[in-house]
Amino acid sequence: MPSSITEQVQALRRSRVGIGVLASYANTGTSFLCNFLVVPIYLKYLGRDDYGLCITVSGLVAYLALLNLGIAQTTANHLGEAVARNDKER
Repeated sequence: MPSSITEQVQALRRSRVGIGVLASYANTGTSFLCNFLVVPIYLKYLGRDDYGLCITVSGLVAYLALLNLGIAQTTANHLGEAVARNDKER
């Protein structure tokens, strides 16, 4: 059992990192399993052409989400700062 505070903090940090790594692996495995099960269903009901179009559009939408560049978070930060300072003009 760790005795000093710094050893306890380091043990806690290692355990949280380990849990995070395991959660990441579980997330990847679950995603793989879901895709493995769902893709044949999509292909059966949509057909190859429509499924390909659906995957292409969803991929493009995912890339467009990267173009956000933090604008929503910056707006929320500036709004919160203005509310905290009671600056109604800003």
